[in-house]
Amino acid sequence: MNNSCLISDQTYTLLDRIPLGLLVLRDDFVVLFWNVCLESWTGKPRQDIVGQDVGQHYPHLKEPKYAHRFQQIFAGGPPTIFSSQLHKHLLPIPFANGKLRVQQTTVTAIPYILPRYHALIAIQDVTDITYQSLAYRQMRDRALEEVQEREQAENALKDTHQELQNWVQELEQRNQEIMLLRSLSENLLASYSLSDAYQTLSQLLPKIFPQSAGGIYIRQDHHLNPVTTWGVSETPDLTQGWCIPLKAQGMKLGIFHLDHPLASTNQELVRTVSKTIALGLANLKLRDRLQNLSIRDPLTGLYNRRYLEDTLDKELHRAQRRQNPVGFILLDVDHFKQFNDTFGHEAGDRVLQNLSQFLQNTIRRSDIACRYGGEELLLILPEANLDNTHKRAEQIRQGIKQVKIEHQGQTIGTITLSLGVACFPQHGETRDAVIRAADTALYRAKAEGRDLVICAK
Repeated sequence: MNNSCLISDQTYTLLDRIPLGLLVLRDDFVVLFWNVCLESWTGKPRQDIVGQDVGQHYPHLKEPKYAHRFQQIFAGGPPTIFSSQLHKHLLPIPFANGKLRVQQTTVTAIPYILPRYHALIAIQDVTDITYQSLAYRQMRDRALEEVQEREQAENALKDTHQELQNWVQELEQRNQEIMLLRSLSENLLASYSLSDAYQTLSQLLPKIFPQSAGGIYIRQDHHLNPVTTWGVSETPDLTQGWCIPLKAQGMKLGIFHLDHPLASTNQELVRTVSKTIALGLANLKLRDRLQNLSIRDPLTGLYNRRYLEDTLDKELHRAQRRQNPVGFILLDVDHFKQFNDTFGHEAGDRVLQNLSQFLQNTIRRSDIACRYGGEELLLILPEANLDNTHKRAEQIRQGIKQVKIEHQGQTIGTITLSLGVACFPQHGETRDAVIRAADTALYRAKAEGRDLVICAK
């Protein structure tokens, strides 16, 4: 296993907590991750497949009908589904009795280094639900045949005929519930964001529980907020009816509420729906967390340099097309080393965290703040000319002096900043040229006594 595959394997280890078969492919079809669920299903240890071309183990995946769809994912295309009806054995995985697992597979693009993407392949074992659905359809067909025969019988058999009709209706309802439950699971698995998932819930839950009113309430900041409701008032009484906790992967997500108790035949359906919702939402939260970790600096919460390089060229191209300026502010904490030597590195980290929080509260939503390196932070101000950028930098220089740095419950002082200001395209037509201009201005601010804002020449 080479180093890049090892790093990727470590990056995706959180996926071991998801009870689905999960693997990650690089755009050259090399396996970067193979989770414990797939190890258990296939008997293939992770170390025997990670770093190898997936075609060595499953050569059919590189056939045109599959490879073409994977290439769309590697190009950043939308999620694609290999349904259990058409591709039920995407990875031929047998049970102990020799029968193959029936699989519902979703492939999602996850960003690596734009425009490059990896493919996250999520395999759900739907063997039981597939065979249950088949069994229900067979039972329904047999019941319908029996009803047709009994319609020709004597009037004395009418009561039996009515019983059979009721049985058929119940079977139809169960079959409809299974199909809706499958649709719920597939759509949650294919959702690209939490808002997509909430839209799915608002469409399907009223169909699954047409005789009940209810809602999904998600825990946010110690409060339960409704994300979808049907047939209820604006302020329902959550102490009445059924409240089923939504829990998955160690996370308490919220509750699933129905306004009145259900018959025993529907209680198991409620539990199954609750588990499906909880798992789907937990998977999306975990995916969001992984994506956020890839673009954010863990100490400051600002964007990292990799995100800057991926997005800044696009921002400059947009500004050039619209003939708009873009302001750059490169700033540095004065005497940061002295601060570290006096109070320790933990206090130095606290300085950067306070500064980052101050910047996030100060800049516009359209501005970009990132940690450029060490104690240097870079601000990108779309549509800001040199004069406006200089004014913003001066406001930041003055404002940070009002921020008191606290560490271990004690106030340890304030900080000052040196700031270099440059502007696109006035000081360069590429990101590197403008950043160099801002860096030169920052160096002059340091040399001329610090606690200064200097504009590039």
